[in-house]
Amino acid sequence: MPSTRFLSLSLWCFFVAGACTQDLTSAGADLFLAHDGRPSVRSPELPLYGQDRPHGRDREACRRNGFRGFDFWLGNWDVFAPTKEQVGTNRVLSGVDGCAILENWTDQAGNRGRSLNTFDAGTGRWHQLWMDASGLALIVEGTASNGRMQMSGDAPRQFGGPIVAGRITWTRLSGNQVRQFWEESLDGHQTWTSVFDGDYQRRRQVTPAPEKTSDFCLSSSRPRYLWFDFLVGEWTVRRESDTGRVLGQLSVTKDLGGCLVESDFRGKGGYQGRAFAANHFPTRTWYRDWIDSDGIRVALTGALMGASMVMTGERTRPHGVIQKVRATWSPASADRVDERWETSTDGGATWAVEHLFVLIRS
Repeated sequence: MPSTRFLSLSLWCFFVAGACTQDLTSAGADLFLAHDGRPSVRSPELPLYGQDRPHGRDREACRRNGFRGFDFWLGNWDVFAPTKEQVGTNRVLSGVDGCAILENWTDQAGNRGRSLNTFDAGTGRWHQLWMDASGLALIVEGTASNGRMQMSGDAPRQFGGPIVAGRITWTRLSGNQVRQFWEESLDGHQTWTSVFDGDYQRRRQVTPAPEKTSDFCLSSSRPRYLWFDFLVGEWTVRRESDTGRVLGQLSVTKDLGGCLVESDFRGKGGYQGRAFAANHFPTRTWYRDWIDSDGIRVALTGALMGASMVMTGERTRPHGVIQKVRATWSPASADRVDERWETSTDGGATWAVEHLFVLIRS
């Protein structure tokens, strides 16, 4: 998503309550003690890192239906303003075994931005988490139909400020042309003003402008952008303990001048998972969106509590039951992070442990 179109908006974003994307079983988690006295978890409720995957899972789920609604945006693009002046390039790729769309934008000045676009099969809605090197996080959601995608969101531009509504529409004009049109409203959706109008022209290859370096999110004067730094690195993910079963390898990196924290997990049987995490400055909140190669999506928001990152979200269970999800990442040492997942069906009054993972630095 072009960073140039954010110049008139400063920083804005809106809260999205994430939802998991599968009709999973509703049996409760079973917390017990393993033979070594450590807590252990049995639960098919929230498959993560490839464990407790639903029986009879559909490996082709992300290759049809709503997951294909944004495919018209895939490709290499030169992007032009209505004046025919080129404003940037965009490489839009399929990822996570076809379950996600990854945007890689560079404007003509070398400013970069990236987005993770995911489909929630439980709600039928698309979600985008965007981050750029200026520290701007944007979260929007919407629907796709017949070569047209529209996402929107309402949020303050600055902490405690008035709400600004944003609406972005992508329209397939032909196999080689897409229009991206962004508008904003300052009067509660009554009137709209154009912010960005981009003409995407498909190319076999694109040549982005040289990257303009930025350390905006690396400064100690902005510590909120550093809250998830303890997770950066290469990790072996184990179940329940530092000697538990190995589930796979997790790579956590920072991009966009340190503004984006990206997680890439590879497990057994071709299982993959990808997450984008970013700090939203106006609301002092971190956002994290996860999607895996089974099409399971979990979106969370949260903040640092003590030394731990604690994030919560919601997902829709069968029969419309709303289930709260809470994840906690706690650094036990420089080379170990404990990751705990819990769920609640009573509005957060009580929580059941779903998973305990141990991340050991490789």
